[in-house]
Amino acid sequence: MMIMLAKGWPHLFRAQQKGEWARLTPQELDGKAVGVVGLGNVGQEVARRAVAFDMTVQAYDPYVSRETAEKIGVHLVDSLEELLGSCDYLTVHVPENDQTRDLIGRDQIALMKDGARLVNCARGSVVDQDAVVEAVRNGKLAGAAFDVYVKEPPESYDFARNDAILATPHLGASTQEAQLAVAMAAADQMVDALTRRHYRNAINVSAVPPDEMKIIQPFCQLATRLGRLVVQLNRGRPKAIEVACRGSIGQEAVEPIVNYGAMGIMESSLGSGVNIVSAPHLARDRGIQITASSTVGAEAGFTDLVLVKLETDEGASEAGGTVFGRSHPRIVRVEGFFVELMPEGHILLVFGEDVPGLIGRVGMTLGEAGVNIARMGFGRRASGGKALLALNLDTACDEPTLRAIGKLKHVERVVPVLL
Repeated sequence: MMIMLAKGWPHLFRAQQKGEWARLTPQELDGKAVGVVGLGNVGQEVARRAVAFDMTVQAYDPYVSRETAEKIGVHLVDSLEELLGSCDYLTVHVPENDQTRDLIGRDQIALMKDGARLVNCARGSVVDQDAVVEAVRNGKLAGAAFDVYVKEPPESYDFARNDAILATPHLGASTQEAQLAVAMAAADQMVDALTRRHYRNAINVSAVPPDEMKIIQPFCQLATRLGRLVVQLNRGRPKAIEVACRGSIGQEAVEPIVNYGAMGIMESSLGSGVNIVSAPHLARDRGIQITASSTVGAEAGFTDLVLVKLETDEGASEAGGTVFGRSHPRIVRVEGFFVELMPEGHILLVFGEDVPGLIGRVGMTLGEAGVNIARMGFGRRASGGKALLALNLDTACDEPTLRAIGKLKHVERVVPVLL
């Protein structure tokens, strides 16, 4: 099998249009190494096809488990830098968010093999197009292909005049088959809604009756914040998500609460475009199992309690919360410690030992850095044992301040959280 992402293909097509006979010397895919950035649904499909061409397939995605990658014959690497230096072809399949914007720029291209090729079918802002074009022109890259751009359509097509650069509009949903599939899906969903009152994939219509949704809505929002919290506590590769509803809230429809919790976790890797409909599907695509449980009866003194647990290849993290008076959400449990925090803004979690002076030393370090404490919670398992100092802050801590707190005596771990 050969790939036409090679210098000279436009010349070939022009020659054919003129009725001329022309040849190229393209590359075979067999035996080449392809690096896939982002192993979601699209990335996995690309990987499967590359495996079928007998390519060596590696991928970088910090939110996909190794088991999921191994099932489709992909070797998962631990860093983007490792991937860049080992592949003949690099293909990008990630969403646009704060973590992925300008993911591939001049510094990253410099780490790639001389003569490698790059394909961006994700989002225009993910790859620095100017840097890629420059690398093709100076010979660092042998070729590039784009079907996404920062501004669509591009203001200028000068970059595509290079015979080693292929540029097309984003065509994924423009095939005859895709258009037919979309029309049929829309018609099927309309029939479901009109005949069985089942609203598939609706993001603005709840299947839960309005009176019941009014009860669970505060817990849905709380579950989202708990999901965001546990994923910042645990930066490993996600394997499983568990959402538990305890107390009287367990008598209600818990599926929306579960989906909101999953959404809070999936947002960390995929951005704010994730919603309660897509979150379970996106998790499943990445091999992440979602389980839900509910029990009736007070737990740990709370009439209602929502627990969100994230299991990764580095262990498990858990956070719990409740809603006082049906309108005042609070985080009340973090990693087994009972504390009380507002689930919003900047939070600092300091894990250490319950010794005299710990709170004062942390407070003094924050004060010297000009960081004001808005609210404080303290939890311990036993006197003199492990403890958690949980702080709502008015502003974020900078890196020097975080390092200073981490070096304090009896401090074991410092985790900044943004909700």
